[in-house]
Amino acid sequence: MNALITLSILAILVLYLGLYKAKNALLPVTLLGLAAGLVLAVLEWNSGAAPIYSGMMQFDNFAVAFSSIGIVSTMLILLISKDYFEHISDNVAEYYAIILFALIGILVMVSFNNLSMLFIGIEIMSVSLYILAGIRKNDFKSNEAALKYFLDLVLR
Repeated sequence: MNALITLSILAILVLYLGLYKAKNALLPVTLLGLAAGLVLAVLEWNSGAAPIYSGMMQFDNFAVAFSSIGIVSTMLILLISKDYFEHISDNVAEYYAIILFALIGILVMVSFNNLSMLFIGIEIMSVSLYILAGIRKNDFKSNEAALKYFLDLVLR
């Protein structure tokens, strides 16, 4: 639970850093925040988690393990794609924030205890990925990918 709150605050902080053009601080702040979220997630291991939010979510060992995998994977993705994001756009903070919001959706998805929270987690993740697919507004292929992604999921 604490990791979810920390990562939500981190995503908003990254957006504010992008607003104030603190481009050099984006990656270190994001990685430090993800590391803090990872530590908070691992600290919940074997904590005897009880369902929260009227039984909607539960941070058991399964949720902690997959949350940790998701956070580590996001850290690696950000490290690998640093040069790519800086090459294609001046607004790197948007990419980082959207990836963090997708991670938040993943954390909600793996810690569900009710089917409606699974659906909400999938929606948070998929809306973030729609935006990420079509974030390059002037690129025809990016617009096409976002539209096809959206229509594929809607028409299924």
